[in-house]
Amino acid sequence: AERVLTVYVDKRELVTLMTLGAHPEWLVLGFLLNQRLIKSVREVESITVDWEVGAAAVKTHQGIANVA
Repeated sequence: AERVLTVYVDKRELVTLMTLGAHPEWLVLGFLLNQRLIKSVREVESITVDWEVGAAAVKTHQGIANVA
């Protein structure tokens, strides 16, 4: 079954993704890279997933400039 996963980057809501639940951190990282929001995985300090609330919190080292 698909699950909803809302991605927050530096405490700002970015997008809601649908996932089967396997490796959600990789999904989030791949999304950020694919959308060119980050240039390298080294920009990300941590990704924390909480399935109880259906959210992934991404913490970056210096923020992402082009996130509205």
